[in-house]
Amino acid sequence: MTVILLLIISVVGCSKGGKDKGGDDDKKPLTPISELTPNNIPPERQEEWAAYVNSINQIMSGSIAGVYDSSLEVDGKIDQSYLIVEKIDASTDVKITAYNYMLDDIDKEGGCYRIATKNMVNSRLNEGVELSGLGSIIKMTAPYQTDSKVGSYQLLVNNIPLKWNYDKDGNLLNISYGSVSSQSKITVIDGDTKLVVPLSRIFNSSVSEQSIKSNICTGEQVDEDAIGSTNFAGLYDVTLEDSNKTYETYLYIDEKGSMLAYKYMADDFSLDPKNCYSPSNLYNRLLNDRTLKFDRENKRFYTLVGQSTYYWNLDENGNIVSVARNSEAASNSVVSYDDEISIGITKETSFTLTDIQNNICQ
Repeated sequence: MTVILLLIISVVGCSKGGKDKGGDDDKKPLTPISELTPNNIPPERQEEWAAYVNSINQIMSGSIAGVYDSSLEVDGKIDQSYLIVEKIDASTDVKITAYNYMLDDIDKEGGCYRIATKNMVNSRLNEGVELSGLGSIIKMTAPYQTDSKVGSYQLLVNNIPLKWNYDKDGNLLNISYGSVSSQSKITVIDGDTKLVVPLSRIFNSSVSEQSIKSNICTGEQVDEDAIGSTNFAGLYDVTLEDSNKTYETYLYIDEKGSMLAYKYMADDFSLDPKNCYSPSNLYNRLLNDRTLKFDRENKRFYTLVGQSTYYWNLDENGNIVSVARNSEAASNSVVSYDDEISIGITKETSFTLTDIQNNICQ
């Protein structure tokens, strides 16, 4: 009896073992989802595939978001500019906005930021599909939309695709503009297009998304299109008398509202008279290299010096017709001995800014 039971157990055990061995031979390991393409996904893995592609897209939209230093150096002068790329809620697309710092080697308006407009670095990047009036939406082209394992973010600039290209794991590979590509930065200077787009974000910098957005310049820039002309531009004689002495000084205002102040070095205030000019070291020195702002509603320029606001009032043709300080009545000239400011409406016609600059004291 005992022998028969052992024989049955032995036979059953052998049969079971043979069946398991055959099953292991038939079972094959699953191909990693990252190695598949849209054309070879089994129906039972469609959901897994969709989750995988979405994870890459989310990684990419997060890795491209941030602040980029897009400053441009020309002839030794740096125009400080920045890009902010932001994620859009419930979307894998992102928004890009170009900003210009307004107190550098090029701009003298003040230590604040403006949305880049015409002729500024990367102003073209703000001309795409707008979101809340600022910046452009960059559309994602995800990997695996075809058999390609490379995706990109794309924005048309001058009808040329600007692309941030990345791989199937969400790593940025390079940036390209038309047929030009780079693993560091794209720089294109062509007519009124100034394009500077780096691949890498900036970290541990004093410049951040918050520091830029919390310090936006107030007031409009001086703009020929808004004013209608540049008749205001020119060299103004703002000579004044102080203690019965003549202080001969001139203030130049250019088409963008930037100012230069000069003093004639053979006037009553010159200790060592010379028949030449020098950047003003007293009256209007605080206006030198400063840029006026435009008050569209009242059609006037203005700037703040100390606790005082100075105004240049314009007529319908863009000519400066009066000046004022704070709430005082407008007149042909304003002199502030406290602020050491002298402004007026009289244009110098007997010589030009070029004449002054060709006769700077050595």
